[in-house]
Amino acid sequence: MKLAEDLNVILVDWSKLAMTSVLRYFEVAKETTGVGQQVASLVRALIKEELTTLDRVHFIGHSLGAHVGGAFGFTLERAEVGKVSRITGKFLESN
Repeated sequence: MKLAEDLNVILVDWSKLAMTSVLRYFEVAKETTGVGQQVASLVRALIKEELTTLDRVHFIGHSLGAHVGGAFGFTLERAEVGKVSRITGKFLESN
């Protein structure tokens, strides 16, 4: 597959915080804000160094990672960096 443009992908492994039983779901959910803020800090640094712009950022999150995406976008907007071009959140139910 050939892409029309070069891409950079940043993967955030927050499994040590996110891996838990259903009984601790709400405890883990509280961590999504902090993780989103950390990702926003990284993206702010990339923008400051002129390595990217917000119109080229697409955040994709699964399950609680989608909540991380919301916190990420909110943090950038609150810091007056601007709005992210796209945030995609997905939750796939298991059978």
